[in-house]
Amino acid sequence: MTHNLLELQNFLDSQIPIARFMGVRVIAYEKQALRLGAPLSPNTNHHGTAFGGGIASLGFIAGWAYTSLRLQQAELSASLVIGKSEIRFLSPVRGAFEATVALKQEDDWQNFIRQLEQTGKAHLQLSPIISSAGVTAAELQNSYTAFIDKNMTGTKKAG
Repeated sequence: MTHNLLELQNFLDSQIPIARFMGVRVIAYEKQALRLGAPLSPNTNHHGTAFGGGIASLGFIAGWAYTSLRLQQAELSASLVIGKSEIRFLSPVRGAFEATVALKQEDDWQNFIRQLEQTGKAHLQLSPIISSAGVTAAELQNSYTAFIDKNMTGTKKAG
């Protein structure tokens, strides 16, 4: 999995300009949970705390990256976009911050894969948690949509 994390970091740095600007770093992918981090300095607002847009963006990126890693593990190629998001800000972020994302139930992943293989399109609900210094700062409710482009090569077909 280390190779995949290095590939993910390189992809974020080269293909997602906001991730590079924010200083997003892949921290870990363990037990089906992904953690990304970002420093405060490029993400500050006029109060000296993390800008809400940066906090939300880290949550968006974490959910996208998590789903991308899981699709890669399943040997499926799909386009992935965020369709909807809600966020609750719980406390100011005064230092480096992290996003942690995992499925609440593994059955959700199996249903997502089944739908993607059968219809070419599927939705996945994820709830990234943003924390700083061990304190939960924000909770997101994101909906991601994956779709298989019929022209994509290397897509594993349902057997």
